[in-house]
Amino acid sequence: LVTATLNIFDEFYSIKFISLLGNLFEENFGFKFPRPLVTAPFLFLTLFLLIDFRKKISEKINYKYFFSLSILLGFLLNGFFYYFLIIITEIVIIYILYFRKNFFLSIKRNIDKIILLSLLILVVTLPLLFQFYYGEKDYGIRLGLVEPNITQRVVLAKYFVSNLIRPPVLLLLLFCFLLKIYSNKKYYKDKRNTLDIFFYFFVSSILTTLIFILFSPKIMSLYNFINIIIFSVILYILVC
Repeated sequence: LVTATLNIFDEFYSIKFISLLGNLFEENFGFKFPRPLVTAPFLFLTLFLLIDFRKKISEKINYKYFFSLSILLGFLLNGFFYYFLIIITEIVIIYILYFRKNFFLSIKRNIDKIILLSLLILVVTLPLLFQFYYGEKDYGIRLGLVEPNITQRVVLAKYFVSNLIRPPVLLLLLFCFLLKIYSNKKYYKDKRNTLDIFFYFFVSSILTTLIFILFSPKIMSLYNFINIIIFSVILYILVC
């Protein structure tokens, strides 16, 4: 609905901002196969499951929940791995923030769930890893994979950060953080937990991009990360 509305506005009003928003939502909500027609439902199903992640990680082990989460992660990995990396970062952030007061004790108490989820994630990553290591040698070249040196990584990281602190972007990021503070004060716990999932998705998209630039053995198509960051900001503002 949002995509269609923006496209209609774009047809009547030649406004660059509306056109950019239309393209952004088209890439994440549109009907292009396989992305986003297939990957978008998997993304939002995963975010839906993460709403209960804090509760599930604290309770008796729920195999159905962890198997469902890992299967969705597997679909994300093979459909659009950028989403997969961001969701993994989000899971880590949620866990650390939830158990920040007794972090190491929580690891000991929840070691069975952590091991189970880690093993399941490893299993779903095996097909893609097998494809990378045993597939055609020029497969990575066709995907646009490059191996930057340390200097190039630092330059890319600086460029990424410098764009984040540009006044328009910085104001938008600040607005999201203000919304987070406002939602913490206004809404009851369940509503806050739901909104937090979208907020952490936004934060994770920024952190994952920086981690990917600095530590990934090979990098490719960084503009996809940028699009997801902008999309996550707009999405969080809309759900608030």
